[in-house]
Amino acid sequence: MKKLMKNLPVLFSVLGFLLLGILFSNILLPELPWVSIALAVVVLGILGALLFENRQALKSRQAAFGLNSAITTLLVISIVGVVNFLGARYPFKWDTTRNKINTLSEQTLKVVRDLKTEVKIVYYAKVGIPTPGKDLLERYKALSTKFVVEWVDPLKEPSRARAAGIRREGTAQIMITQPGEAGKPEKVKTEKLEELTEEKLTNTLIRLSKEKIQHVCATTGHGEKSFTSTEQDGYDAVKKIMAGQNYEVKDLAVKDGKISNDDCEVLVMVGPTRSFFPAEVKALSDYLDAGGRLLVAGDIEPKGSETMPEISALLATWFIKFERNLIIDPISRLANMDPSIAMTQTYAKSHPIGKDMTIQTFFPFSRSVEIMAGAPPELKIEWLVRAMPTAWGETDFASLAKGQPKNDPKVDKGQPINLAVVLEGKKKDSKATRNTRIVALGSANIANNAFQRAGGNADLFVNSINWLMGDENLISIRTKEDGPAKFEMSQMTASIIFWITLIIAPLSICVAGIVIWIRRKRL
Repeated sequence: MKKLMKNLPVLFSVLGFLLLGILFSNILLPELPWVSIALAVVVLGILGALLFENRQALKSRQAAFGLNSAITTLLVISIVGVVNFLGARYPFKWDTTRNKINTLSEQTLKVVRDLKTEVKIVYYAKVGIPTPGKDLLERYKALSTKFVVEWVDPLKEPSRARAAGIRREGTAQIMITQPGEAGKPEKVKTEKLEELTEEKLTNTLIRLSKEKIQHVCATTGHGEKSFTSTEQDGYDAVKKIMAGQNYEVKDLAVKDGKISNDDCEVLVMVGPTRSFFPAEVKALSDYLDAGGRLLVAGDIEPKGSETMPEISALLATWFIKFERNLIIDPISRLANMDPSIAMTQTYAKSHPIGKDMTIQTFFPFSRSVEIMAGAPPELKIEWLVRAMPTAWGETDFASLAKGQPKNDPKVDKGQPINLAVVLEGKKKDSKATRNTRIVALGSANIANNAFQRAGGNADLFVNSINWLMGDENLISIRTKEDGPAKFEMSQMTASIIFWITLIIAPLSICVAGIVIWIRRKRL
């Protein structure tokens, strides 16, 4: 008995260190589960040997007291273990980066949590060395049990890495198994990412989860913005975002003939400035009548003339009207932007596109989009984005040319001002097999290369495409890249800082010094 009591502190110390080793191996070496299992086997072996060796001594009162203490200690260690497990399984982190690059975006949360089939990631990197890729995969893994990660050290398993075509460490191999059609085997889609970022990983999951590429057709030949242009007014950057969601953007010359819903799941018309021929208007009209999906972004000519009269007339048959004005909002100066760039944060929360929008968007050189009276109940038309209460629709383009816009309530467009409108439904007696969907944006520059990173501009544009496609589950706020921090201030804020730092503060110090000097002279 004395020998048992003498050795208990040493034994419990060893057991304590082994239990702590199990906890830390689970947290620091998740890719090596055998380490935790081996330590657990050692702990159980020691406990079993201890009980067997001292089975007679344990029957005494003193042994019972010691056993009670041991059980209490194990309970405390178990509670600490559970707390550590919960902390590792559901970690809480505070992201202090400007664009929240260490916080998974809403889009990622939706995609991973809505996984229908298992996704397996084989990550090739040295075991035991923390990397940003490992941390990112752990955050994904915590979202769903269908997201499975296998850690492979390419130095210890070079043949496997070579067979998989791995050329560099930190490469992730993504595999998604999809059920085959009737009578056909399952399909395994695979893709490798040598640079593991949230944006690339989430886009890969979306792309591999889809059964086919979906087509977005952009009209050409009428002065529209180009989705292949890298200039400031081009849409190349947004095209790349859509490509990440398995949307292929292709040019469409409407004059080539009938537009098919099978070839063009969504039709995009951004800022046309030249006339459409009657045959083209007829093809567009037939496409919409048959349940087509259209995103149209209007433009306004500097002198105020209508840039797309044929398209405006076509949209009027759907009770959507692009008005002849330019939205002016003085509050945009707070963001160091011109008043002709309408800033807003007012979205229709009842609509899937606007439901998750919480950040500001900017509508450069926008016109208002209104809902015409008399729309039949078969057509559900509602505003999607509205301008701030400080905005108005300027109709005096001569004053705009002079740079002196002034709100005249008698002739200018007043509140409420719609910057975007959405429509869903069929015309009366329509034979279409699905509802027509239209998104009308007042600005053709909202998501060009110059403005797509401003606030939620790219999110609003791509979310509109998602809704038109019927991919409501992809509507979200996407991850942002962390760029250099830029502090912006209004002219008033700059003036206040100038007066406080260069005038008031130095003057106060001088006055205080003079007062102290005079008081000391009098003492």
